[in-house]
Amino acid sequence: MRKDNQIARFFAFEYPRLKSEWQVTLSPQAEKFSSELEPLAPAIDIVASGENWFELRYSLASPTGETIAAAELQRLLRSVPNQTRLRDGRPAVFDAEALTDFEEVLRDCEPSQDQPGVYRIDRAHARYITATAQEAGARIVDLRGALEKLASIATADQTNALKSKLGELGNKLREYQLHGVAWLTRLAENGLGGILADEMGLGKTVQALAYLSTRRSSQPALIVCPSSLLTNWRNEAQRFTPESKVLVLDGPARHERFGDIAQSDIVITSYELLQRDAEKYKAIEFSSVILDEAQHIKNPATQNAQTAIALGVKHSPESTCTAIENSVRDLGSLSHLALPCYPGRRSTCRTRL
Repeated sequence: MRKDNQIARFFAFEYPRLKSEWQVTLSPQAEKFSSELEPLAPAIDIVASGENWFELRYSLASPTGETIAAAELQRLLRSVPNQTRLRDGRPAVFDAEALTDFEEVLRDCEPSQDQPGVYRIDRAHARYITATAQEAGARIVDLRGALEKLASIATADQTNALKSKLGELGNKLREYQLHGVAWLTRLAENGLGGILADEMGLGKTVQALAYLSTRRSSQPALIVCPSSLLTNWRNEAQRFTPESKVLVLDGPARHERFGDIAQSDIVITSYELLQRDAEKYKAIEFSSVILDEAQHIKNPATQNAQTAIALGVKHSPESTCTAIENSVRDLGSLSHLALPCYPGRRSTCRTRL
């Protein structure tokens, strides 16, 4: 390495990692040079949080705690070499590539900005932001625990507690199925939806039913599936959760049974009938919405998709589906249902996927 910026970057970021795994001997000149450098890493401070969002301040920070505001970052990114000086005159080095990557992540989240360097981001992006920040070696200060709560996943203790809560059904579930139920439950506790995309035959139906049994409320849950699977869902519900009051809305006389919805735990209907009865469903509150074989709404321009998405946005659903049918772009419409803000605008989603 002959360029100053390459040498400085090596001693600021690569050398500490190398030193942790190897015994390294430096010349006196190199030792002096490396000791004078201060590495700068991204710093994230969670400054506010609401029901559906969190607000963060993004800056660069040295190990001694000195920060460089986001307003200066663009200027620094254009500087060569990627260095600046701290208030005491010591040279400080930052990883321009890591900063650019992290700023791209922020743009992906489509944040709003009320002031320079402060971003308001939808809670659906909490885990994405956290994982990326950790990869970039960022310092995260979350005094209120808002980001930690939203980004956390189910622990082994929580999974065991869930198994106990499910009783006999919990003993029938395989370990990966318990993780699936715990994951859906964790999302719901934070007001988020999800896509359970286990491959065919791995038990998405029983996971969905187990999840619903842990989320009982005064409002029923709605399951939407192809008409050919209505009987299967009813039979599986009676098999795995026999305590549930199940109502299947099918056939020409189904409208006469709409009055029984309030007394039911689970309501099952088909995509075709959901579209036909859309006006009736608008007045009904559901605790959860489960979509089986959700590739039926992969095209957001169809009436099926628009009806399901409108219902989902209202009820903040948890969505379960078969693995994508043809393309990863199928996830765009499904994500709009489970997490309306997550994939961004349709044009943006199409570009990314």
